[in-house]
Amino acid sequence: QQRVQEVGAIHRLARRLMGPDREHRDSWKEFVRQGLGMRDYEPTRTFQHGEILDFGGISLQAVHTPGHLDDHYCFLEPKENVLLTFDVDLTGFGPFYGNPESDIPLFKESLNRIMDIKPRLAASSHHLPVRENVRNEISSFADKISRNEERVASAITVPRSLEEIRALKPIYGKYIPGQEIIYSFFERNMVQKHLECMQMEGKVQCREGKFSLNALPDSA
Repeated sequence: QQRVQEVGAIHRLARRLMGPDREHRDSWKEFVRQGLGMRDYEPTRTFQHGEILDFGGISLQAVHTPGHLDDHYCFLEPKENVLLTFDVDLTGFGPFYGNPESDIPLFKESLNRIMDIKPRLAASSHHLPVRENVRNEISSFADKISRNEERVASAITVPRSLEEIRALKPIYGKYIPGQEIIYSFFERNMVQKHLECMQMEGKVQCREGKFSLNALPDSA
């Protein structure tokens, strides 16, 4: 049976965001098309950090905020100090960094950049606008990265492989029925990124494919 050639923006995004596995890509494409109503598109121009985009009655300043993705941007309306945060979604789940190119340290830097703006109002793509204590809400959102690290650490009080940790679902806890393929992919990536950061910080070791916590040094 001949495979349908993968063309179009959604196909390109699927390969970028879900990696080489065709089952992952197909599940994601079905989700964004049926669940989110996403349709193919072609970009008409590009922009860069700090650029002012004029929409005819409103102007927005592009703010590069990588971490969720390499090219994630927020947009500031400077007159009213309103920040459109898009996938810096300010939900109770916390920052999402489940795609291959996601990056935890860059996400932390981006959240600090957003807090330095001190927006009067922040509106994301996934949550009602935050109108009060905006900086505190962003800070609380950022703190959930540490919460996730603690959950991953709790899963390796005994040595476990990456797949064994993922199976415990320390980040998500449970998956939406019918979307297990997508969410297990995201879970695995997020766990792996935490393990990589914890290894760099000397908190975790890996021996024969099993991750475990390093012993804390004795306090003086």
